Amino acid sequence: MATEDDRTHNEVNAQVTGHVVQAGSISGDVHLHAVPPPGRLTAHVSVYAEDDSDDDPRYRGDPTGDGLLIRPEHPYLDRVWSGGDLIAPSGEGPPRGASGPQLDVKIVNNTARTVFFHAVHLEVTRSRPDPRPVPHVRPILFSSIPLLCGSPIANRGGPMADCVLAFHLEHPGHPGRVTGTHHVELGPDGRMEDMGPVLAALGEAGVRLEPGGLEPAHPDAHRASYWSLGPFVDTADVVYDGKVALVGSIEYRWTDLGGARVGGGHGVRSLIFFMNEKRLPASYELVRPSASYHAPLLRADQSDYRVSVPISHALATGEVDRILVRLDAPRSSLHDLTLSLHHDTGVLDCGRISLEYFRP
Repeated sequence: MATEDDRTHNEVNAQVTGHVVQAGSISGDVHLHAVPPPGRLTAHVSVYAEDDSDDDPRYRGDPTGDGLLIRPEHPYLDRVWSGGDLIAPSGEGPPRGASGPQLDVKIVNNTARTVFFHAVHLEVTRSRPDPRPVPHVRPILFSSIPLLCGSPIANRGGPMADCVLAFHLEHPGHPGRVTGTHHVELGPDGRMEDMGPVLAALGEAGVRLEPGGLEPAHPDAHRASYWSLGPFVDTADVVYDGKVALVGSIEYRWTDLGGARVGGGHGVRSLIFFMNEKRLPASYELVRPSASYHAPLLRADQSDYRVSVPISHALATGEVDRILVRLDAPRSSLHDLTLSLHHDTGVLDCGRISLEYFRP
């Protein structure tokens, strides 16, 4: 025979049956039923709208038929994935930071008792590396001191194959070719394996330089002990002796999650700088960007695993509260998962989430 305590416990269990409200907005507003269902815990999951940052992608959450789709939003990523032109230096490049999205979990307690939450569980169906390349167009820098200057392309995403840069040179202030078309192969990471085509193009444009060799510690650093820039001399610049425009296109292939080979390409425009460190102001400093990384939360390539986040949270009758959960992974990856909140009398199911996570 059931005791009074048993009946009370069963009634409470019935009252805390989870109810999921469809997610959608990223504004941070609470979008719940006009009158939350009586006798129930109600949860709504969205993406917390953080302050805009050039270093970190902003994540957008869109409702799907059975949950939430989370994608990174960033002007450079949008341009890459739409096949747009890539220009450097433009003050814009791929995100350098690695902060993942924060899930904004809003909870309303309309049961007759205080509910004590103790964990958030993410049941991950599958995690896979994101295979999409993210080519980053950068300037080329020649100097007589060792600097990280580099290849005009760096790949911040999945590997590229059969990548070829076709380019010609122009005067930065006077559009129009000063050379024919040159071709150079790039590696899976976008790096230029051979500087020969660039050096040949510079020679064709009238630039004479005496290579100083490559700095062993920095294979991307191009040193020259002497140069004659001909029509590209810039006597007004306080840092550079001159610069040359590199204009062209890149074409490459990559393999999607289904194993199919996909073609990609972009128009590119970059600059080749010749820096004379003797002309640098005393206060001039070369600052290298740094990235801040969090401990990975989701695996990059694994199926059917659980990630648990211990929490300590009490929600009294009639209260509304929010819990932010940061998602991270060790690399760009795609994730399918479900979110649930575990409390002292049961589990609150918060629905399915598909995440496209980006890490440079």
